[in-house]
Amino acid sequence: MTALGTYDSFESVSCEEYETHAVEVLVTKLGAGVGSAFLFLWKKMETPINLDAIKSVTDGGRIFQLATEEYEALVKACAEMELAIDIPNRLIDHAAILENYILRFSTNNVDVLTGSFPDFFYGKICKEFDKALSRDVTIRIIATEDAPSRPIQELRTRYSNLKIFTLPKEMRDIVRKMIPHFMVSDRKRYRLEEKHEMKNFQTDPEIKATACFNNPRAAEALHATFNRVVELADPLN
Repeated sequence: MTALGTYDSFESVSCEEYETHAVEVLVTKLGAGVGSAFLFLWKKMETPINLDAIKSVTDGGRIFQLATEEYEALVKACAEMELAIDIPNRLIDHAAILENYILRFSTNNVDVLTGSFPDFFYGKICKEFDKALSRDVTIRIIATEDAPSRPIQELRTRYSNLKIFTLPKEMRDIVRKMIPHFMVSDRKRYRLEEKHEMKNFQTDPEIKATACFNNPRAAEALHATFNRVVELADPLN
């Protein structure tokens, strides 16, 4: 068995050796708190990383040791292979990565239940909204708090397949207390937050959520929830 040592020594390892020892390297390196192994393996290998290797990262707390680019590499793998793996999400920057990939792989429809439209967050995912809309993906957004951010308002002027709804004031507290925020796509992929109070994500950038790129049962339940809430909402003029 080839001894895979430091990060720099990976350059001399063949693709076949990477594939054979992917699980071992990931577990060893991430267990030691070095997430760079995942990113390097993903770039180096021509075939998908072993499913067990990805699960070893997403299960437990190892995923929170990953740098942003490493987290994106993992999300990219799950999205491209449509893996039925739950991906933990805690940081707002990682939330943007997840929602970008959900939008990128959407083909029919996307439903979003959100509280507000902070520019600093929606600015990070607006390009993928734009691309999805240009592919004729229907996007519906329900906001429980306020009007769309500037990037979303600009998209409304160009796409009739972007539908935005607001809730009457008497319904906002009820929906906010009962239903967490989520994005669901094609009745297959989703990101679902835990229920939380309104917060300033620029000063407190953590929020617990879970995402998956292939869970039709959960996605269908979220889609049905959205349809029930949208019946209470008003189209934004």
